[in-house]
Amino acid sequence: MMRRMFEEIATEFIWWFDDDSYIASADAPAQWLGAAREAPESTVMWGELHRCKQAIDFTDLDDAVAFVRRAPWYRGLPPPSWRPGGKGEFNFRSRNSGDGNWVVIVGGCWLIRTSAVRALDWPDPRLVKLGDDVFLGEAIRQQGWQLGNLGRPGVAINTEKRRGNPGSCPALRPA
Repeated sequence: MMRRMFEEIATEFIWWFDDDSYIASADAPAQWLGAAREAPESTVMWGELHRCKQAIDFTDLDDAVAFVRRAPWYRGLPPPSWRPGGKGEFNFRSRNSGDGNWVVIVGGCWLIRTSAVRALDWPDPRLVKLGDDVFLGEAIRQQGWQLGNLGRPGVAINTEKRRGNPGSCPALRPA
């Protein structure tokens, strides 16, 4: 459904809200759009930045790294992994490991350049629900683009108890 909705958008930005997120302050649009318009072109998505330490926290895929490597948006950057070489790191934080942190803008509310959605052909048609926000963060990283940690000014995010199959990220931590 997200793919079908995005096909009809002809604006510079897409501002996504889950059904339990909403604008809570009249100045929220000005804050979000102001930050986006002032950002460098390489920053393509804004919201509250977090990280997931392991793929099992956000997807039921057996191998999230392989999923990334088979994606049409994959550009050869090593995906997150705690194995040496994850995200190109071999001694991450002096631990003799790769960097296994998956960086994500919280999926309940985010703003993105429509041009990035078009370039990525997002959402990835292989995804249904689980992990879409986390894989979007990785797709953006694969392009050499940046995420903007805006927080959640003037917006209430995920205000209700999770419904349906959650695909949640219980290990979600501020980045």
